[in-house]
Amino acid sequence: MDCNTNIFSECLLLNFDLAKVKSYDGNSGYTISSLYNWSDSISTNINIADFGLTEYDVARSNSLTSSTIFNTIDKTFKLYRIGENDASGNTSYTNYSITPLFDSTAGLYFKLDGGYLQNFFKVYGYDYELIPTRFNKGFTFETWLKLDNNSFTGITTNNDGIFLYLGARAENKFNNIFSGNTGYTTSNKLSLGYGDNINNVESGLSGNVLSFKFNNDRTMSIRYIDELGYVKQHDVNKTIYNTGWTMVTISYSPYEFIPNFINVQDCYPSRLGDLNIYINGRPYTKLSNFVEFWYKELIGVDAEKQVGVPYNISWGGGSFGLKHSWNYNPYFKINPINLITVADNGSFESNITGVTSSYSLSADTNTFYSGNTSLAIYNTNSGVTINDSALLKINNVITLSENKIYDFSCYVTNSNNLFNGSGNNIKIILSGLTSNITGVTILNEFTYLTNIVNSNWIKLNFKIQTNNNWLYNNLLSIQPTLAFITNDLNTVNQYFTINVDEFSCYMYDYIENEYKQNLLNNNLIIQENFDGSFKGGIQKLRFHGCNLTFDKVLHNFRIDNKIYNMPETFGGRLIYY
Repeated sequence: MDCNTNIFSECLLLNFDLAKVKSYDGNSGYTISSLYNWSDSISTNINIADFGLTEYDVARSNSLTSSTIFNTIDKTFKLYRIGENDASGNTSYTNYSITPLFDSTAGLYFKLDGGYLQNFFKVYGYDYELIPTRFNKGFTFETWLKLDNNSFTGITTNNDGIFLYLGARAENKFNNIFSGNTGYTTSNKLSLGYGDNINNVESGLSGNVLSFKFNNDRTMSIRYIDELGYVKQHDVNKTIYNTGWTMVTISYSPYEFIPNFINVQDCYPSRLGDLNIYINGRPYTKLSNFVEFWYKELIGVDAEKQVGVPYNISWGGGSFGLKHSWNYNPYFKINPINLITVADNGSFESNITGVTSSYSLSADTNTFYSGNTSLAIYNTNSGVTINDSALLKINNVITLSENKIYDFSCYVTNSNNLFNGSGNNIKIILSGLTSNITGVTILNEFTYLTNIVNSNWIKLNFKIQTNNNWLYNNLLSIQPTLAFITNDLNTVNQYFTINVDEFSCYMYDYIENEYKQNLLNNNLIIQENFDGSFKGGIQKLRFHGCNLTFDKVLHNFRIDNKIYNMPETFGGRLIYY
């Protein structure tokens, strides 16, 4: 008779139980916390300045430049929901659905339909390690899954059905040269632009990925990357008849222990051992002479470029690799060209640094157009009016082989009321640009309502986009003008003062966002072989840093099953507890 009423927790490293509020507190992000912390975990006060470079790719960050801080109390390992960012940092979970549900017997659990949880437990090159990377006495994972018919019939691709994934979640995204990264560096001034030029972009994956999956014929497979870098799969041709709550236990027992383990573990060759899988406490399959899996960094990759990439655990799914990875966009405001020049009389300077001297402006009806008209700047010192006479014009326009954006802006202040009436304003216009011109789209403009005295600098902005059909000569024919708009000349003060600073125009290739994907990083080994997930429920996950023998596996199932009350198949009989 087994008198032990608790689960065997020897060598326990992690323990997640979504039915317990300390593991999942109901947060909307579906972040879960381990109920147990490894006694030898390490977390010092460190600022990981390059966190966003890699974690943007799994929606843990909304900027490539974001950082994160770990302190001495951050020793609880957490799993986070995976998502995908777009080029602007907007996160979507549409393809990665997770729904919290309540089971009347078992309590709260997550229903997965494409979504899963993932995180790293160690950061290479930093003092942050929440569980060990290698296990002298083997390891054991125990997880409770809620299976239904869709858990098998919903498997329609080669990667569907993965419920546990260990190792590197992606390749080195910076291995291939990408022009957008030119000029950008890590926090330690290591270039992102030249490419790491490792012989194989997938270097570091060898022996560094292990996963377990269900198949649509109700069987299970072990898929992994071997030590030569090849994807291997072992199929277990035994039908899984279980539905409802099911405990899957995966245990690895090496044939030898490593002497002086602490000092030599990183250099000692991979061992052979037995990989056992149990379902509801009973043996399902055994793979003999299975090469040991243990966690490794991405070999030859700078620490700042692999933050959060190796040392991962995924529960409920695999990893999509670099499918949603982003880099800096090579066409985003790189060395913007100041396109505004001024006539030689020097009546107005572009790109003025600092605050300019005040300009006295007069309302001269000769400078107005018909309809909603514009009054251009009048400099009383020189007697020169800057209006549509092309004193401000665009030079050195690059041939328009693709869409461009032209961004006109300046800073203005108003030291006394320009207009007596309401609705009068200052804005930037382009002389010659009218609504019936095709090939130009006004993207945005900012107007300053001038019947309010404002001593602060206000930025005016006028941005247009031109398409491929916009002619070079047409572009030269439009001039940016700082305009005073009114319908009634009687509302304009005869004299007023306006301060202008940094009147400028920039041209850059039209893009929607700051970041861009590197097509060379698509469909690499991780995405091609491990981009899939389990459809069903998850509730418990325990990770032990040693091999649990069959008697302990069965014992833990029976203790847990007092909650689930699932049948145990043994000797042709169904036994209930």
